[in-house]
Amino acid sequence: MNQNAQKVNEERGIGKDSMDKVCLMGVHRAQFPANPIRSISQEYYEWKAYKNPVMAGDIFLEMKDGHSVGSAVVMPRKVAILDEIVLAAETADAFTLPECRGQGINTKILGIAIDWATSHGMHLIYGPPNKANYGTHLRLGYQPCEYINWAFLRKSLNPMWLATKLTAKIMLGKETHNSAHHLRHLSRRLKMRRQSSELMENSSKHDFSIMTIDRFHHEVDPLWGKPRYSFFVYRDKKYLNWRYFDHPDTFIVLAAFKGQTNLGYIVMKLSNNKRTGILCDFVTVDDRLDVFLGLVCEAEKVLKQKGAERVTLRCIADSPYYDVFNELQYYNPGQGSIHPVFVNAKTEMGKRVLEKPGKWHFTFGDTDEV
Repeated sequence: MNQNAQKVNEERGIGKDSMDKVCLMGVHRAQFPANPIRSISQEYYEWKAYKNPVMAGDIFLEMKDGHSVGSAVVMPRKVAILDEIVLAAETADAFTLPECRGQGINTKILGIAIDWATSHGMHLIYGPPNKANYGTHLRLGYQPCEYINWAFLRKSLNPMWLATKLTAKIMLGKETHNSAHHLRHLSRRLKMRRQSSELMENSSKHDFSIMTIDRFHHEVDPLWGKPRYSFFVYRDKKYLNWRYFDHPDTFIVLAAFKGQTNLGYIVMKLSNNKRTGILCDFVTVDDRLDVFLGLVCEAEKVLKQKGAERVTLRCIADSPYYDVFNELQYYNPGQGSIHPVFVNAKTEMGKRVLEKPGKWHFTFGDTDEV
């Protein structure tokens, strides 16, 4: 790192030791498969660990012979949970080199990250661990939040292609029963799409307008209306701008306005191959579903114009937003898509969350997956 870059980072409060860890983390992460929907660059890890407006997180590395062999990252967030605003953290980026696995490195480095988070006042630690780290997280005190169904949903933006394919199968006498079922399903999808288009065409009847924004310029209600969830990431202007506009990746944000009042937003991006659109985050004031329907329909239109062939997202299954996605014919591809949210029971807050079922609002954007 050159002296000018070091001076700029020190002015931001990012010291040389932290930047050294950013560089090491970038090199370490590059040894593993790329993430298809987000960056894995050094710039990303600098943003993620040390530019967080809630509180700086940290990068943890296990070194051997001058090289990183294991890693973990702590990403702080402010969360409204169980009628309190608390400091929480997501643990992420647990990667151990294949040749060093089976030596307890993953458990050790994640354990250090958890201890650091709790010692710095993070009262809730969570994460959506992948299958490779499932056992490690259980050993470190994480438990799946059993009452939360964090559903994966998807939808094709080209239903006519599917109709042609299914029709061909029926004509060839293949998969007649299933294909006929899918065609009936497709018919319902097309009808809903027409209804959605009519809703957007008649948007002048509603008391809001939808537009693309380049930043949240006005203060927003960080809870987006009356408290109604037992888990809700505190979405104020500073956090949202950092999360989606200061991020090294490119996000598209649509917002619904009534005058100067922001009634809700939806965040999207394209996968690295540009073929999949990801609905990263969304919320409306007091869960206004008319506003949300308008935002989703407009987001689909934008993604299709940019060449996306399909849309994916994560949404809590008992959320009112899930009902809208269901009406718009998004579907869950099956059991393999279920991805539990894990909460660490080492803290008192973690124990309370696990023991006291409640409604969550939880999206891709509430994790490091995008």
